[in-house]
Amino acid sequence: DVDTDLSTKWYKSAAADGHNLAIKKLDQLASVKSISGVDNPDTGLRFVKAAASNDTAVLNRLIKNGIKIDYQDTAGRTALYEAVINNNLPALNFLLDHGASVAISDHLGDTPLIAAVKLNNQVITKLLIKHKAIVDATDKYGNTALLIAVNKNLPKMVRLLLANRANVNIKNNAGESPISVASIKKHEDIIAALTKSGAVPPSAKKRNKHNISVSTFEADSLYSDWPLLNVAAMRGQIDGVKTLLNNKHPVDSIDPDGYTPLYRAVLSNHPDIVNILLSSGADPNHLTKESGSVLLMAVKLGNPDIVGLLVQHKSRINHFNLEGQTALYLCAMKSMNDICSFLLQNGADPNLVDKYTTSPLMVAAKNGDADIARFLVAHGADKDRLDAHGYPAIWYAVYSGSIATVMTLSMDDASLDFQTKNGETLLMKSIESNDLDIVKYLLSKGINAHTVNKNGNNAFLLAASKGYSEIVNILLDGKPDIDKRNSFGNTALMLAAGNGHQKTVELLLEHGSNPLLRNSSREQAIDKARQKGHIQVANLIANNIENNSSLLKLFQ
Repeated sequence: DVDTDLSTKWYKSAAADGHNLAIKKLDQLASVKSISGVDNPDTGLRFVKAAASNDTAVLNRLIKNGIKIDYQDTAGRTALYEAVINNNLPALNFLLDHGASVAISDHLGDTPLIAAVKLNNQVITKLLIKHKAIVDATDKYGNTALLIAVNKNLPKMVRLLLANRANVNIKNNAGESPISVASIKKHEDIIAALTKSGAVPPSAKKRNKHNISVSTFEADSLYSDWPLLNVAAMRGQIDGVKTLLNNKHPVDSIDPDGYTPLYRAVLSNHPDIVNILLSSGADPNHLTKESGSVLLMAVKLGNPDIVGLLVQHKSRINHFNLEGQTALYLCAMKSMNDICSFLLQNGADPNLVDKYTTSPLMVAAKNGDADIARFLVAHGADKDRLDAHGYPAIWYAVYSGSIATVMTLSMDDASLDFQTKNGETLLMKSIESNDLDIVKYLLSKGINAHTVNKNGNNAFLLAASKGYSEIVNILLDGKPDIDKRNSFGNTALMLAAGNGHQKTVELLLEHGSNPLLRNSSREQAIDKARQKGHIQVANLIANNIENNSSLLKLFQ
């Protein structure tokens, strides 16, 4: 019965408003599995919200029920990311202890570490680094955590990052290095710290026998246990890389983190050095301890030039990481249209799924990314594949609210017939989101508005129960059975009245809905309104009965 609907939307609303008692009450009304189990796609949003509100009890319950711990919301944020930005250490430690990834960035490219640095939270920054956060990961503008700390004039944070081997000479997409930013802003303490750690001003002339800045190697104790080529590649020193290679330095030397010079060059966004190393025989398929490849890292960082070089040198395009994510999957996740198109043209398989059986097309659909969805479909992506929850890509497209993506995935009308194991349809999903445009589109495509779910509710009953009067009005144009009952004997009028939706009640009464019908519990619409304290709605129904002579006779 929609009156006691245990939808995820209620949970999200209760969690957002901090109504823990309401959440507990809802859990008492149904099994945890039916609400928070892995078969519910909205559970991920509850999980992320729980981290934001520091509710480890909900986090623990959802993990036990099989939630994807690294689920990303529509902004690309994970539960761990939310714990970081809300300074929720209990939730953060809980997630870290359960294996949450510290490397996943949001749609702006911000990793949890970058977020912590932006908030000048040294405690969380240290904790993330302890759990192997990539110190030199960049946002969409090429800024590392160090560059951000320098720009914000956070000397303590700068020293913390330098102590953990942040690349002191890395440049962002605008060509700015930490020392150049610090010099422009005249942050003297930071300039001193950067210089001490080997920052090389553009005008530096002093060279050693390898034609590399003196500060690069001998004066830098932080990298004393690193192969020289790895340091030079990381710092973007072309002359140094060439000199070391000419002197027969191993091209695939491994540093203490398990990275090769090529991986360091990719990580630091140095395409020229990537080209030199690949041309010198560097292995484009070397894997890190975490089964990461240089291609996966290049895609994460969004550098199309480096991706092109790696693919040209036979980097395995369909390699996947421990999460089962391929380069194409990561492109879909980050909405990188150009790289996605390039990978597909060079043999990327659009139907490889991650360990949760989520395909790149499903990821694009969740993001509402119609362009990438079109690329994937054009290259043979399976639109009918179901994920572990039992949902196809178009289900997530409807949920995303992107009508363009829904249109892309519904070119053949067969996809519109999808029903979940609970009988929910795409039309019902669009109604749940009160998405008028998608509702209109689905109806224009001939979707069956009379299909019922396991509770006997059709689209009309659901719209009425939620008080979405515009949608109810549109559905009325299709001449539905206005007094159709669900499995509990409730009509649209009863559901709308019980939930206090006055405008919808008025609309239904105007179209002839019978207020005298009773449900399985012998309740009329007026009874349901009174029980819930909706006095104005009850009076509206009473007036309708009083002014309708034929109804009044029945009532008497």
